[in-house]
Amino acid sequence: MEIKPDVVVYIACAMSERDKVEMVHRAKKVCEIFRYYGITPISPVIEEGVKEESGKLINSNKERLYSFWKRDKKIIIEKAHVVLFDHAEMKSFGMEREYALNRGVLWKPSISYIPVGHHTSVAQFEDDKIFHSIHEAAEYIVKMWGTSTRRRLWRLKMLNKSLLRWLWWQILAFR
Repeated sequence: MEIKPDVVVYIACAMSERDKVEMVHRAKKVCEIFRYYGITPISPVIEEGVKEESGKLINSNKERLYSFWKRDKKIIIEKAHVVLFDHAEMKSFGMEREYALNRGVLWKPSISYIPVGHHTSVAQFEDDKIFHSIHEAAEYIVKMWGTSTRRRLWRLKMLNKSLLRWLWWQILAFR
């Protein structure tokens, strides 16, 4: 009997200054692929109601942008089990902060999709995995974190490997 996945993935991506039509098409495609694998996707593009219309996304309303960021943080903290950084080669201040929150603060699984031909540099040592295919990323998510038991085992191994070193670094930071 195959166990059905129960994993939620937040799909982080650069949004500001990107073409809205391309962005919405991409978000829908990634969500569709994830659903095929039994993953519950959360896309900020879809959550924020980006309109599928020509032109770049410009977030000029500071209060609205702040509410989106606050909501995105809440999703990463409270709902998402994994964060996929879609087109991680597209640098964005927001995506960098989401990575810092997810990996640096919460110590949750972080994976990246980048197209073939882009170099990953040190990201290959920091991310749990880097993919050139969303299908392969989805398969890996299900395999590694698809159930609460798999997530708990992964977290215990990660804490066992990292927690004492992290505590030591905190002590060293008091200089």
